[in-house]
Amino acid sequence: TLRAGVNYKRQVVSYQSDGLKIFALLTVPNGVPPKGGWPAVVFNHGYIPANIYRTTERYAAYQDAFARAGFITLKSDYRGHGNSQGEAVGGYFDPGYTTDVLNAASSLKKDARVNPVRVGMWGHSMGGHLTLRAMVVDPSIKAGVIWAGVVAPYDLLQSGWNRGPGADVIPARLRRRGEEMRVKYGTVEQNPTFWKAVSPNSYLSSLSGPLQLHQGTADVEVP
Repeated sequence: TLRAGVNYKRQVVSYQSDGLKIFALLTVPNGVPPKGGWPAVVFNHGYIPANIYRTTERYAAYQDAFARAGFITLKSDYRGHGNSQGEAVGGYFDPGYTTDVLNAASSLKKDARVNPVRVGMWGHSMGGHLTLRAMVVDPSIKAGVIWAGVVAPYDLLQSGWNRGPGADVIPARLRRRGEEMRVKYGTVEQNPTFWKAVSPNSYLSSLSGPLQLHQGTADVEVP
């Protein structure tokens, strides 16, 4: 249990995902839940080097705003981040983080204080990619908001993502995963069928609900 917010409680909690213990930051409004339970938002954070990630740092202001407005929020640490078990493998060439946020949503729906039919997702940068993936997989996610999300299809991610000066440096071990996939399956030009099949953009007709996109034209991280 952490220091409480203005009108809500904060706790570090854990849930199971792929047999791993994943930690998360949970906020719960004070008072009696409305009929059916509080609406809830799964917060999917952007890329932060796993060795410097801390559960209680960053995104606190956004969770605070939703908590004060009467939403339960849950920000997953993802595998390999903070005290979560598993390896931090990156969000683009491995399904692990997507599995973690889907299990975060499923775990929230089991909480008696949560309205299971009013669960949405908020994602930033890499977390936007995870949000898009989750929303074409899980029909129970009712709405999504993505800030500066990496939501281009894979052909553009591999050929048109010229990250500007000041962008975060992606560790070599994470870049290697993409290279390993290109060696195994070919490039976008060589095997467009495969890359289309693994891109969430190929399944937009399956989006589980309305999705709002926010993007800055001066962004040096995400075009």
